[in-house]
Amino acid sequence: MPVPETDCQDVSLPDPVEEPRRRCALLVDVEHDASRAAAPERNEAVARLCAALAEILPAGWEVRLVSGHDRMFIAGTVDAIIASGFEELIVVPLLPQYSSATGDMVSCLYRELAEAGSHLNVATRTVWYDDIGYVNAHARFIADYAAEHELTPERCHLLFLATPMPGELSDRGDLFEEQTQWTIELISRRLGWPEDRYSVVYQSPGGNGGESTGSGLAEQLRILSEAGEERLLISSLSPMSVPEVTAPTGHLEVFPGGELGLAESFLTALKNVVMRGPQRVVVPDLEPILDPGADADHEGAGDEDVDALVMIGVSTARRSRPTRGPVLNHCTPEAFGSVKKHRKAILECLDMVRQKGFAEEAFVWNTCQRVEFYGWLNSSPDSDARIREMQEVESLFFGAEGDGAVVNHFAGADAWHHLMRTAAGLNSDLPGDTDVLAQLQTACRIAGHSDMKGPRAEALMERAASLTEEVRENTPWGRYATSYCGAALAGVAHETAGRLDVGTHVVIGGSTTSHSILRALADDYSVFGQRKTVVYRCHHGQMKILRAALGDGQRLRVHSYSEESVLQAISEADYVYFGIDHPDPVLDTGLLADRRDYRDRPLTILDFNSFGSLTSTDMPVGVTLWSAQDLDRVVTARVADMARSREFLRAVEEAGEWIEQRVPAEEA
Repeated sequence: MPVPETDCQDVSLPDPVEEPRRRCALLVDVEHDASRAAAPERNEAVARLCAALAEILPAGWEVRLVSGHDRMFIAGTVDAIIASGFEELIVVPLLPQYSSATGDMVSCLYRELAEAGSHLNVATRTVWYDDIGYVNAHARFIADYAAEHELTPERCHLLFLATPMPGELSDRGDLFEEQTQWTIELISRRLGWPEDRYSVVYQSPGGNGGESTGSGLAEQLRILSEAGEERLLISSLSPMSVPEVTAPTGHLEVFPGGELGLAESFLTALKNVVMRGPQRVVVPDLEPILDPGADADHEGAGDEDVDALVMIGVSTARRSRPTRGPVLNHCTPEAFGSVKKHRKAILECLDMVRQKGFAEEAFVWNTCQRVEFYGWLNSSPDSDARIREMQEVESLFFGAEGDGAVVNHFAGADAWHHLMRTAAGLNSDLPGDTDVLAQLQTACRIAGHSDMKGPRAEALMERAASLTEEVRENTPWGRYATSYCGAALAGVAHETAGRLDVGTHVVIGGSTTSHSILRALADDYSVFGQRKTVVYRCHHGQMKILRAALGDGQRLRVHSYSEESVLQAISEADYVYFGIDHPDPVLDTGLLADRRDYRDRPLTILDFNSFGSLTSTDMPVGVTLWSAQDLDRVVTARVADMARSREFLRAVEEAGEWIEQRVPAEEA
């Protein structure tokens, strides 16, 4: 299918997609033995959580559960995991705060794995009490419950219920209590609940009548009732526990708060803990959900509207494996080609999204490596309407079945996080690629032609540009900033010992790729003035940046690239670059044959169009053609060299971590 001229950047044809690695997420229910009275109900709830988590993890993941401390039971679980042929095991306790029971369970697992001679890659997430996703999910869960029951801090006391294992506070109380207190402070800050309107009680599993520590829930209820409180909202820090209040409460109306574990925001947080480990909260970024001005209109909002942001898209596989960020499922080049779209088709789809009332702002990031729809949907997060709308948007852009392409869905902070990583060049086939940000800005401009461009999209573009600049300034990632075109030109110059700093250069096309070529010629080879010419049919609103890159060079606008003026410009050039992205050839090579004696003065053609811009690759003697595949080969060699560098790998990690610490605190 045809593709927009403005969006050609990644011209590579990646290797076939590998089968995903088989990974197991082992959830550890350390509270099981201590709450046997509620075992049937609890087992059912935990089973539902495991099933729900399995649905949202990428291909290749399975979810298993181990509960209880019986070594024979754990040994059976380990044997089953090994027999299933998993390559990686991630162990996550369902209690976010560290518990002695967690330590005992994990130690037993490691002993069984060692005795079984397992070669599994094993990682344990023993604590995630200050994970940004968990804190956000818990705060939002409380906020939604409070709104549903019309509970406000002024008229309701918030009581956090912590569940240490029996004897926990006496054995390892300092650690458990310290982590619990910090979790509560983070949740309350994110929630915006005043410090003097919440408290904590420690109660071991088993309900109001079981063993308790500290003041106990019943005692705390009595104290609050005598203090004149009329309404009490209880929130359990254990995701799988719902407080049961059986003691008399006098005039105190108690709201048990519900079960956090099956909330979609919590499941998203748990998925992220499994896949990339806990991400510590950046305290200054915690904006209160219940802040009085939180619901006020905010023009130019960016991070503030992250809840409504979704990404629905497809992408081809990258050569390097990312270790951070939302995990993408990739498709083959053939499947990707089947869903690639013209600029006109994209505008038509955006208009349909607007007409159906799904979103008032949206854009499509359409390159040779990705087609991604970003929009701020009008429906509520976690609602059935949101799911239906995302499915219909997928159908509009990629067909009912995705035409064989694997379609990714990201929502909230995952969508924001993915976009920012991509803008910074962390998700490109050429790591550090600087062209992707320009393509993102082009996508926003194109959306303006469908009336889908607005203040939120503008703010997101600005945030992407500033964050990309910041991450390159504040981490070693800046040392690897390069453009695909710049890397390709450097590779050609190296292999041919060519002198790109001499001769005349003609760039054909008004695309982002053409802009990148012009910029590389100026910055890397000092090609200025009349030595470079840009030939274009249309520029899609990019003339300002093309002029900046061209400087005082020559511009030639034409109706067809086979016009006499184009052939004349080519015949006078030493280097010609095709920066277009069109499925049909635009120039007949036969028209070049009699233009000059290329043996006397050779001509080098660099064609960045993955479809091929020329009718034939049989060039006149003296004309050398570098196809998109040839250019991809020299760029691949650069990527391979970088991938062997420890400094580069360290820069990738630092850049990824730096961006993670700035994910908006709106969604897990």
